[in-house]
Amino acid sequence: MLKRLNFEYEWKHDITGRKFSLMTWLHKGYWFHGSQREASELRMYRKLINKGDCVFEIGGHIGYVTQIFEDLVGADGKVLVAEPTLNSRYFLEKNARDNTLVLPFAMADIDGEMEFYTDELGGFTNSLVRGFTESPNNPLSGSQQNHKNQISKVTVEVKTVDSICEQHSVSPSFLKIDAEGSELSVLKGAKQVLQNARALMVEVSLNHKEVFKLLAEYEFIALDAEGVALGEIIAGYNIFFVKRN
Repeated sequence: MLKRLNFEYEWKHDITGRKFSLMTWLHKGYWFHGSQREASELRMYRKLINKGDCVFEIGGHIGYVTQIFEDLVGADGKVLVAEPTLNSRYFLEKNARDNTLVLPFAMADIDGEMEFYTDELGGFTNSLVRGFTESPNNPLSGSQQNHKNQISKVTVEVKTVDSICEQHSVSPSFLKIDAEGSELSVLKGAKQVLQNARALMVEVSLNHKEVFKLLAEYEFIALDAEGVALGEIIAGYNIFFVKRN
């Protein structure tokens, strides 16, 4: 019934208490699971982000976490959020505050253009990596009760984190990277920013050994979502990285 009645509506964000626009079916994970879907991460965000900080969110989707970052940094802070998917960015721009900088780019290790692969399942697996968009296709299609999900290809503008931060004269203390398989490329384009950042949250889905190695070179240690130091390199999880003291 919800799938047939998929429409845009306004929900009250369960953490920020602010107005939040979304689609009833395609974005049902937000209102159905609510704060439980980000509970551990939220505790870490509150530990690692201070009032007045600058946060750069790579992969903002429709702005659920963006609103949390806006509240954490406060009026004196700054939030930048990159989201290349047009449909997701429509909601992101409605849900973000006016002083949040919404960037219509994908983040990578170059400034230029690249092919970007999109699904019809709410934008959760859109990626510069075609295999990443295709790999969860069957299980997600099943959960959405679709027999086949169409993958589309578009050309998007890509930027590096370093070039964006230089252009806007910002130095993020915290980065959230949810780039659906492109996290290593994003990090390679953030060499200057990583020198001064205090912490990151990276959804490590591909190239996990290379991601851990690169961040270790910048003196970051890995923590799980509960703040416990990781003794081994793992993939498929939201990993926090904190600069050594």
